[in-house]
Amino acid sequence: MIQLAAIVAAEAPLREIGAKVVMPVVGAHGELSVWSFVCEGVESLTLAGADVDALKFVREPREPYDTRVQVWLDPARHHLPVRATQKAGPNDEGFELRLQSVE
Repeated sequence: MIQLAAIVAAEAPLREIGAKVVMPVVGAHGELSVWSFVCEGVESLTLAGADVDALKFVREPREPYDTRVQVWLDPARHHLPVRATQKAGPNDEGFELRLQSVE
């Protein structure tokens, strides 16, 4: 997610709806694959008691048990992720990460 944030922060055209970020990702078992994230535009979130207008990026699965990832990047925080979800397959509960506080 930090790599995605750095790429998006460096290249303004990638912040437009429909823009695609393609990058190599190493899995938990050391396997390398190429993931493609698509920008879905700005989405308003309430996190840590504050409203945040974040850019939403989605990586759709390519196979039935592949990983679906959603990442919200906050332009006001150098495009760092403020929320993320990940789910692998239809029966996976997945997990969610959310910004808890702002110091």
